[in-house]
Amino acid sequence: MKRLMNAGTVLLLYLSLFLNIERFDVQGWVPIETFVYVLTTLAVVLGLVVPVLRRQHVGYCLTFWMLIFVLSKVLIFNSQPLLGGKYTFITLLELITYLLAVYLTKLFTIEIKHAARLIDEAIVPQLSHQVYQLEKAGPLIETEFMRSRRYDYPICALVVEPENGAGNWPLDEDLERAVRAIEVRIREKYATTELAETIADLTRQTDFVIDMDLPGRFLLICPEINQENAGKFLARLQERVYQSLGVRLRCGVAAFPEDAPSFEGLLEIAISRLA
Repeated sequence: MKRLMNAGTVLLLYLSLFLNIERFDVQGWVPIETFVYVLTTLAVVLGLVVPVLRRQHVGYCLTFWMLIFVLSKVLIFNSQPLLGGKYTFITLLELITYLLAVYLTKLFTIEIKHAARLIDEAIVPQLSHQVYQLEKAGPLIETEFMRSRRYDYPICALVVEPENGAGNWPLDEDLERAVRAIEVRIREKYATTELAETIADLTRQTDFVIDMDLPGRFLLICPEINQENAGKFLARLQERVYQSLGVRLRCGVAAFPEDAPSFEGLLEIAISRLA
C-alpha cells in the first residue's frame, strides 16, 4: 500500500508541475505546444480507465503513445518543423515530458493491480483443490472427450450456480464486518472461493472443477458418469452446499453422447437446463 501511495503521489505531483510549468517565469523557457498538454491528459486518463491499456507491458504502452505523438505532430499539429535547429530540442523536450507522464501512469496502474492482489490474498482463503479457469481447461477437457470416444464410456457436464448469485448468502458476523470494509468484488471472490472449496470436496480426482466467467458459476466435467449418476451427485452437492453455506444451487446437466457429441454442445445444453 505504501508503494501505491508513493506512485500516486509522484504521478499527481508530476502532472501538477507539468500542466502548470508555463506559469513559472523561467527565462529562456521554450513553450510546449498546447496539443502536448491535451495528448498527455488523454494518455493518463485512458491509461487509468481502459482495461486493455492497463494490461499492456510498459514498453508497449510507451511505444504506442510515442507513435500517437509523432503522428499527431507530423500530420495534424504541424505548424512548426519536427526536427532541425531549435525545433529538435523542442520536439525532444515535448516527447520526454509526455512519455514520462505515460510511464508514471503505468507504474501507478501496476501498483494498483499489486495492491488488489495483496487484498485478495489477505482476505480470501486459498483453495486446497485445483479449480481451473475455463480458458485454461480446454486441453484437459479435449483429452477426456477423446478418451470417451475411444473407449465408449459416458461423460457428463454439470453447471451449478447459487440461486441468488455469489456473495448473497448468510456469512458469520466476523466475516460480515470484514466484507463491509472491502469492495463488492472481494466479497464475490470470497463467496465464490467458499463455494468452489465445497464443490471440490465432493468431486473425485478424475473430475474437473472449472470456474466460469460469471461469479459463483462452476462447470464440472465428470468422466465415466452417466446422467442418472450425475443427478444423484448433484442432489448430494445441493444438500452439502445448503448445509455449509446456506445457499441453494441451480443445476443443469448434459451427458455425452446422448445430449451432444462435443464439449461446446454439452455446455450449452447444461446451461439451458439450469433450474
